[in-house]
Amino acid sequence: MEKKPYTITDRRGMESGQEHPEEVCRVCGSKVVHSKQYGKPTMECIKYLKDQIKPSRRFPMLDGPDIDWATAEKIYEIYSVLHTNRQTLERIAERGGFGWGEVSTLAAKYRKIK
Repeated sequence: MEKKPYTITDRRGMESGQEHPEEVCRVCGSKVVHSKQYGKPTMECIKYLKDQIKPSRRFPMLDGPDIDWATAEKIYEIYSVLHTNRQTLERIAERGGFGWGEVSTLAAKYRKIK
């Protein structure tokens, strides 16, 4: 019996040089098949996807919840334009971070000079 070419467009599990892809979970793409139905995740899918997410570095705020480090870097760009004798972003984080009032003041001053 002649093998038919693989026709499904889902290429998850396809390694280079393979004629047919390995069977993978149709929800999360894990090599361990948890679910054979699209859109029907199992707890194993959720655990697998959770393990794939890399936690982002957090930046402390003095009077509120922590923010993402990338957001703090954007705030620091404004801070560095307005303050010549500035601390490093790491040093500000060590001292407790920015305050929300300070961030709003920085934004207002930046809008005026821009």
